[in-house]
Amino acid sequence: MSSSAAAAPPVDHTQLFDRIAAAAKNYPKPADVKFGYGTAGFRTLGKRLPSVIFSVGLLAVLRSQRFHGKAIGVMVTASHNPEADNGVKLVDPAGEMLEQSWEAYATTLANCASPAELVEAYKQLAQQLHINIGAPASVVYAADTRPSSPELIKALEAALAAFGDHVKTNNIGVTTTPILHYVVKATNDTTGEYGEPTIEGYQKKTAAAFKTLIVSTSPGTTDLTEQGNRGPLKPLPVDCANGVGALSLADFAKHIGDLLPFKPLNTQLNKEGVLNYQCGADYVKTKQQLPPSVAESGLLNHPDNRGASFDGDADRLIYYYLKGGKSFRLLDGDKIAVLAALFIGDLVTRAKLTDKIQVGVVQTAYANGSSTKFIKSRNIPVTCTATGVKHLHHAALNYDIGVYFEANGHGTVLFSDDTIATLKKTEPESPDQDRAIKHLIALSELINQAVGDALSDMLLVEVVLAHRGWSAEEWDAGYEDLPNRLVKVEVPDRHIFHTTDAERKLTSPVGLQARIDEAVLKVEQGRSFVRPSGTEDCVRVYAEAATSSAVDSAHLRAELESYLAKVTPLSSPSFNPPVANAKAVIAPKRIVLLGPSHHVHLAGIALSPFAAYGTPLGDIPLDLDAIDELRRTRLFSEMSPGVDEDEHSLEMHLPYIRHIFQGRDDFKLLPLLVGHPPSDKANRDAVSGALAKYWADDETFFVISSDFCHWGTRFSHTPYYPAAPDPPVPVPPVPAGPGVANNGQLEFVRRYVSQTKKDAPIWKSIQYMDHEGMDLLRAPARKGAVEEWEAYLSRTKNTICGRNPITVLLNLVQYVYAGQHAADYVHFVFVRYEQSSRCTNIRDSSVSYVSGVLRPSP
Repeated sequence: MSSSAAAAPPVDHTQLFDRIAAAAKNYPKPADVKFGYGTAGFRTLGKRLPSVIFSVGLLAVLRSQRFHGKAIGVMVTASHNPEADNGVKLVDPAGEMLEQSWEAYATTLANCASPAELVEAYKQLAQQLHINIGAPASVVYAADTRPSSPELIKALEAALAAFGDHVKTNNIGVTTTPILHYVVKATNDTTGEYGEPTIEGYQKKTAAAFKTLIVSTSPGTTDLTEQGNRGPLKPLPVDCANGVGALSLADFAKHIGDLLPFKPLNTQLNKEGVLNYQCGADYVKTKQQLPPSVAESGLLNHPDNRGASFDGDADRLIYYYLKGGKSFRLLDGDKIAVLAALFIGDLVTRAKLTDKIQVGVVQTAYANGSSTKFIKSRNIPVTCTATGVKHLHHAALNYDIGVYFEANGHGTVLFSDDTIATLKKTEPESPDQDRAIKHLIALSELINQAVGDALSDMLLVEVVLAHRGWSAEEWDAGYEDLPNRLVKVEVPDRHIFHTTDAERKLTSPVGLQARIDEAVLKVEQGRSFVRPSGTEDCVRVYAEAATSSAVDSAHLRAELESYLAKVTPLSSPSFNPPVANAKAVIAPKRIVLLGPSHHVHLAGIALSPFAAYGTPLGDIPLDLDAIDELRRTRLFSEMSPGVDEDEHSLEMHLPYIRHIFQGRDDFKLLPLLVGHPPSDKANRDAVSGALAKYWADDETFFVISSDFCHWGTRFSHTPYYPAAPDPPVPVPPVPAGPGVANNGQLEFVRRYVSQTKKDAPIWKSIQYMDHEGMDLLRAPARKGAVEEWEAYLSRTKNTICGRNPITVLLNLVQYVYAGQHAADYVHFVFVRYEQSSRCTNIRDSSVSYVSGVLRPSP
């Protein structure tokens, strides 16, 4: 491709469309995937993305033509996601995120099923937007260090090559996302004032500003005198997340290493599987602990030391330190925003420009409530926006100097053009005012104003700490974060969740917000919200409160409400009606909970030694009368307190049960830990007879704790059906097929060695095997149901944790309905089937989950 489009001949549209179609044939869209351009662009498994990247190349050209040939950026990255993922996003001419209205166009092109459909959609889009597809265009692109990136770049270049010399291209190579944004902005700056549009230009500009700010700093004072070089600063350990930030840090150290020595950690760029694994900004923020490699280095053991973490593409920054050399303390995006805003505000005051320059802070609902309160107490205005950089960036433009950081460490500072002009034309009346103005100008050069940039943000933090003469602990002392929790909850359809008030309140599902508000009112300084993800089918549940115990309660309640919204009338009248209706009619006074024993070998069924189970939502009383009655049969053994406390199969259900019965003290729990059931029919019938009393009680509800297949080498379980049919939707019986539903032969189950293109993917094989077991459970009262179930387990070796509790239930149903011809009206209704991940090769693993309701129907 040419470096210039100036002399290119006119475009023959027919030939162009033919070239696009021919090139697109090499990048077919996966048939079973629907793509969506979200807040982070496209993001999914890297191997699914070649067709998407190709379509993004076409859109980048259109976008550039829309701006009369200005450069558009394309960044191939998945940021903080696992290494197997990748993604792509477009960068607009000023270095900002793609205009929101164009996200729909990106989605349309990415989901075209064939080259012909792609070409037609491309033509229609150009016509709709009145874009001359023969006009010159310019595209700047880069990628991070992910293994899938080189192939994706080839797909991008194939799309751009179809336009020949009409598209000027600039591949700046492997670099960080913020540097790509910088280069795009600098490329389109016709004045040349923003900086040289290269990676080296970025480094030189940023380094020069840093030196200006550090060399003119007098340590421990606030007068910012010209004397007293602060550098070299104390060495800074930097966790590079085994990502592209390691390259940029190494290059940058050549420019400022004498002033700020770095101690790079997690810099393994060529080792498989380590990108963002147990390291990086997202790990530190989510886990609220040091990355293991940082802890093992001992670099933070001294009380005065601090550390920083980038994420995989170096657009997020998190700081931390060990208080007293021992206790982990997090300095996240909120802390960085406060540090920057107060420092810049002080400089504006000393520059005597408070009447002309307003400094403001932009946050999202995830910002800690203490940070918002602290900023407002310093008379700095705060704006709250919806989550996503594009929303914060837009809101920050409303201030003369807008500081925006998400709590996850992504953010920057924006100086308006008028502000820069004001600073440059102001005649200082004192040395102090002159220094303040110069430092504000230098800060505008130091900070990457195109997008959040871990490297330049890190230098901003170091500058402020140097000017203040602060340690990390002194920085942290400004305010104390409220204890908080954040968790991701997978949902079938995130689109049923609608928010208002900058995503702090839910409008749908109806009634869910009221439940969350009720939970929050029960704790001091409580706040919680649920918002849908912009990129995947999940919701984020956030909670904060005055104490850790209080936030655990508020967060747990909000999380449970979001789970329950999936299976109750709150979600949708058409979604999961069997379960939705069940909640309205079932009001049991006793829950019989059967869970498998994971930690000890157990024969039969064991009873709990406790009188109640404690949860953050309140205690759950056990049915001591029922336990004593079962104990007297001598058919049940005793759990030791340690075994009972360690068994998660029972524990994981307790918060749900307590939450469902909030405000009620008239229910009791009968927990049963199930080991290997009795092998002889007499003992099985005896156990079933003891439980039959509770089965017959209309106010007793049985719950079985189990998952389904654990597939993968780490589970030592890798069966494979190469001829598995398409997955059922949503969970009807698996169609009869050779080797499974008809005769149960093992002929299609073999140890996984290889897989041809004609074979079914592994995840489909897993679903096939799981559904065979589910089919056997649909009519549990039929003759032979127990024997068929046990034969299935013996033949497939399916690693179903709750196989023993399920067997107990089958025996009970057989016992209760013996001789009643109940097979036609006592049946399981399966309402949900999921796999934790979709396995496609022997390195993958997954666990299957099934939800079902056993009910009689006339």
